[in-house]
Amino acid sequence: TTWNLLVKMAIDRLLQTSLESARSFLMDALVHVLQNFLNFLTQDQRSANQLLLPDSLLTLPVVINALLKNPTLRNDADTPPDERCAYIARAMTVGTANTLQFFHPRLYNLGRTLEMKSPAICIPSQNQLDPASVYL
Repeated sequence: TTWNLLVKMAIDRLLQTSLESARSFLMDALVHVLQNFLNFLTQDQRSANQLLLPDSLLTLPVVINALLKNPTLRNDADTPPDERCAYIARAMTVGTANTLQFFHPRLYNLGRTLEMKSPAICIPSQNQLDPASVYL
């Protein structure tokens, strides 16, 4: 859907121009969507000082952030070129249903899964991780 299209357009821009151009394309797309949505709000809704988005766009800032932190589009010298190429190839071939999982994977706490006898999905954040537990 929207995420898959944005990913493929950003990677196309990466391959044609530069990494920085692809990253700025994603940020510009996010700003453009938010500005256009703001234009349709009434004056009372704008003055509420909170971001009011429809359900379909609520996760857009989070997903754009996940795209920018993925090795495909990460702007650092620590990502080897071979690894980046592998991520680019995977991102270009991933299906629409799996795009979000590729860029924002699920994290399972195996210790809690054994206790609860069902998968315990965790937020993939450093402050949420327990050093005594095992994760998949």
